[in-house]
Amino acid sequence: MAGQHRETHPPGPIPEFLAGDIILFASTNDFISNASRWLMRGANESPTYAVHTGQFLDSRRVIEMDMRARVETIDEVFKRRYWYGPFRALMPPAAWAQLNQVAARHHLFDWKHLWKPRGFEVWRYTSLTAEQRGALTREALKYRNVKFGMLKMWAHLFDDLIGKLLRREVFFLRHIDPADRHPVCSGITAAVYDKALDYRFGVDPECADPDQIHDWVRSHPDEWARVFRFDPHPLPLPGSGSRPAPRVGHQRRFPMQPDTNTIEGRLTSEQVWHTLARASFAVISYVTPAGEPRSSGVVYKTLGRRLYLAVAPHSWKARQIPTGGQVAVTVPVRRGGLLALALPIPPATVSFHARAIVHPSGEIDVAALSKDLAALLPPEGRATTCVIELLPEGTFLTYGLGVSLMEMAHPARARAHVPVT
Repeated sequence: MAGQHRETHPPGPIPEFLAGDIILFASTNDFISNASRWLMRGANESPTYAVHTGQFLDSRRVIEMDMRARVETIDEVFKRRYWYGPFRALMPPAAWAQLNQVAARHHLFDWKHLWKPRGFEVWRYTSLTAEQRGALTREALKYRNVKFGMLKMWAHLFDDLIGKLLRREVFFLRHIDPADRHPVCSGITAAVYDKALDYRFGVDPECADPDQIHDWVRSHPDEWARVFRFDPHPLPLPGSGSRPAPRVGHQRRFPMQPDTNTIEGRLTSEQVWHTLARASFAVISYVTPAGEPRSSGVVYKTLGRRLYLAVAPHSWKARQIPTGGQVAVTVPVRRGGLLALALPIPPATVSFHARAIVHPSGEIDVAALSKDLAALLPPEGRATTCVIELLPEGTFLTYGLGVSLMEMAHPARARAHVPVT
């Protein structure tokens, strides 16, 4: 039993739901929900909203995973209540429900006013035909009474924990049981769409979690629309003396409004500078005095908001890049960790324009400027090295930063423009 049920009805009108519509449930703020939100939240993402999923079988029925996948009506979803009293983070909703039953049986406490509804959103794949919706329902019903995948849940948790440590998404243990015979809630949603429509939410079905599904539908407004949102606001706002009324309504969002879950909103100039500081190799492109294009690989280090290159005094770069001249710079950023040793994973990139300041040999002591830069040069060449100072201008164009390896295959999601600050 996930929560208490009361004979109540949703405030306000609700739309006609369709087979295949996806329900994405908000956190109930218990320990498990809060831990799931933290683990599923990727690097540079805004706080996670969805921690649980369900799917409509028709306009009134929903299939949802608890300890078993069960079919219920949308009315039952609205009637369900969760504990919002003291210490709610200490126990999962089912434990609070059992405690409340004991208290009610012995007339110990009157806790009815501390049980509140849970917020959720309903999203729709807008171009589905009636036949495709029927196929989704038939596939979803195959999961009826299937047991909750405890092993798969732990696989998700460990992958997410490893991803937190590596600051990137990891899909390793989740590939256990690829057929998803004992799935978690999001596994049902992802597998049904994959088997019925050959459609995926950016990752393999057995790897999908509620946050990934929510991110996917939000970032694909050409395919998905949010048709309903229930936001009960169960607790008063800080400093207010009353509880705001529950908000319920349906809407079609074409196009979706920009939000901070897009890579444009998540990636900051500070994060790009941090990435540049960790790298040491770049490709600079420039035009020679004769008007010929040329590119060169260089080693560099950052100091403040500038890049410093050390080049030989008689090199093309030292002789043909004038002080005040414009250059184009691309810094490759390795992705994939140890996987890149075995798989052809392309690097991420940071590209930008910069103004060059050329310091002749002997004008700047490289060792005094940057010990890290000096360490990249042979000792015998440090005294005669020419230093080129680069001042990035305008906008950073990034590709593959702040996104998963799977998302790098989608240019629209992997690319971002970040102002240079």
